[in-house]
Amino acid sequence: MHSSVPPPVPPKPKSLAKYNRSGDSLLRAVRPAPPPPTPSKPPLPMCHNSEPEAAVALGSGIVRSPSVPCEFECPANGSRRLSEPSECHAVSFSLRASPTVCTFTTPEDKRSVRPRILPGHESYLSERSSGVYSGSESSDTDEYEIQDRCADKLFRVAQEMCNTERAYVETLRALSVEFPNFIRQRVLADHRVATQPDVATMLSRHLDALRKLHQEISEQLQARLERWSEKQSITDVLLKVGHFLKMSRMFLQQKGELASTILSACRQYPEFANALKSFEEDRFNGLLLVHQLDCVHQRICRYPLLLNTYLKYLPRQSDEYPTAVEAKALLESVALEIENGLVEGDNMRRMYQLQRRMQSDYEIIQPGRKLFKEGEIMKHSRKEIQPRILLLFSDVLLYCAPVVSGSSMLRIRNELPLHTLDDPILPDNDATSLEFHLRSQRRSIILLAKTTTERDQWVQAIRAAIHHANGRFGYRDIGCDSMSSGDTSADPLQEIGRKAPPWVPDDRVTMCQHCSSLFTTIRRRHHCRGCGKVICRRCIGKAPLEYTDLSVEIVCPDCFDILLARSFGDDDSTPGRHNSVESLKCSNFLPPRSRYAEQGSWRQRALPNDQSKASGRCIKKGYLWLQKKRYWKKHWCLLGSDAVIEFYGASEDKVALMTVVLLSYEVHKIIGVQGQSDVLKMTHKNQVLTSGSQLLQLLLKASSNEATDGWYEAIRRTLLDFEDR
Repeated sequence: MHSSVPPPVPPKPKSLAKYNRSGDSLLRAVRPAPPPPTPSKPPLPMCHNSEPEAAVALGSGIVRSPSVPCEFECPANGSRRLSEPSECHAVSFSLRASPTVCTFTTPEDKRSVRPRILPGHESYLSERSSGVYSGSESSDTDEYEIQDRCADKLFRVAQEMCNTERAYVETLRALSVEFPNFIRQRVLADHRVATQPDVATMLSRHLDALRKLHQEISEQLQARLERWSEKQSITDVLLKVGHFLKMSRMFLQQKGELASTILSACRQYPEFANALKSFEEDRFNGLLLVHQLDCVHQRICRYPLLLNTYLKYLPRQSDEYPTAVEAKALLESVALEIENGLVEGDNMRRMYQLQRRMQSDYEIIQPGRKLFKEGEIMKHSRKEIQPRILLLFSDVLLYCAPVVSGSSMLRIRNELPLHTLDDPILPDNDATSLEFHLRSQRRSIILLAKTTTERDQWVQAIRAAIHHANGRFGYRDIGCDSMSSGDTSADPLQEIGRKAPPWVPDDRVTMCQHCSSLFTTIRRRHHCRGCGKVICRRCIGKAPLEYTDLSVEIVCPDCFDILLARSFGDDDSTPGRHNSVESLKCSNFLPPRSRYAEQGSWRQRALPNDQSKASGRCIKKGYLWLQKKRYWKKHWCLLGSDAVIEFYGASEDKVALMTVVLLSYEVHKIIGVQGQSDVLKMTHKNQVLTSGSQLLQLLLKASSNEATDGWYEAIRRTLLDFEDR
């Protein structure tokens, strides 16, 4: 009888040494060297099979491998050869010529035989072979492998939690114990190392309590890890000490000031800086000590992450699972509370800084007040643009100005309570795309941002603060507060006299917004306190206003009629009109001077084109420069869908100075050279030129070449659309 000697097993690579766990199962499958040539006579029935196809069946599952031989190790007899079935009592082999089939009689045998394939060899049973895994093998084998894998990873997470806690305690000891001792020894050798204040003592005072707390946590975690085989539980330790971790909040709030003190001491005391550098190189491998202060915050944030990973591998049926879930929720709440405390601490520090910048005795720091946003913004005043500072709090908006140009000291110009402030208004005029209007009961402001992004940020922040204040204090339930500007159902006429309007800037009108009289050096501008329009002297009336405590103010004729009708009613025969109270009211109303003018002595200037009517059919509007003779003059232009372009003196004027029908005009774009702007040249096609006549043409340009291109495309498209009708 011939016997085949099994081939030698090659040495295992060092990278695979962690898979050498022969004690875990009765049989161990490894990948041997390539088989020797097939002998002339058939080999004896052995577990090592060198035929082209071999199959191992576990229960009803069969694994076929035509190219990978299999070698089993049976601890029962210490050899790799199973010549007799009685050598393994729980295993019975049913041998064939090809393939070889191994069957197991009991479920205990299936669990005891757990083949472990080296990493990288799975492909021999999947891609490079015709091996097929049945459901029974995967259900029995994979289940126990997954359980062992989860238990192993659970232990590794607990081990990582313990190791990181120990490292954290060592860092705290270095900061609160070793560093102060090191500085004291250096001070004894050289008194110039001493600092005022004593930085080392400050560190020890802040971190000593934290070090003792986490030292106790580390010892308890280490004790649980040593008894892991008896009881696998570690989260109850964190559940007990979870609330004590809030001690870190006080240190974290003062960490920035402490780091600034250390850096200031390094600049002021060179010997201390050298000693600190020596300690950093010896203890922290050259890392800065001020950076090590961040370990407290990092540790608090790491607890929920570790517990989240711990819960991932902890079985749900485990007795520790409810405790782990509770500990995770507690540590997450602690971390969130500390984060909120840091935000509040930073907010309070900013408010203290603003308090020191105030020139007046205004108390910025008040109970419950928070700072939402601060920044510089431009204010479009009546005649010029001026820098302003906005301070947005949770209950009030402070409108401040620098005491002196370029100074950091602030002077409060207006205090606008948020419950009296309407939502910011975004004008629909292209000339005011960077503006937004703030309107309160006593003050209205036109603010100008640098970019549209900055404008949108301010608008969103103010709206959120207004809604927060109204929801917090319930001011919207009080009938004295009017509707916000975003409410389309609100009647603007009802706001006249009850809230301060935003004034129209002087540079946006060239004529009276009521009678269209052009303003000159003699005919001055006046603002209506009811609607904010710019009017001339003849259109001035006077009436008491509610938001000024019924003091008599300047109003336009339209507002005068509205306020008079609101006070006395529309019917002249209203009873009680002639009593003392009504007579007193009537004495406070002064009609506009134009109402007393004789017929024909003064007439309202009437021009046919009204911008309010033309804007409904407008397809493009903006500022353009029109050349007249040799000079360029700025005009507000409206291009209508009827191929008519209207020129206004300013964006808020009611009537046009000039109207041009674009029919029969040809538009050309002249590219500027040597840095000059592009120009639009519009020439009429049906001109009859004589020796003394000049060519009728219009030369236009915008503020930029991109805007000029937009006007060129709009005019050309309008002419083409009008011709196609």
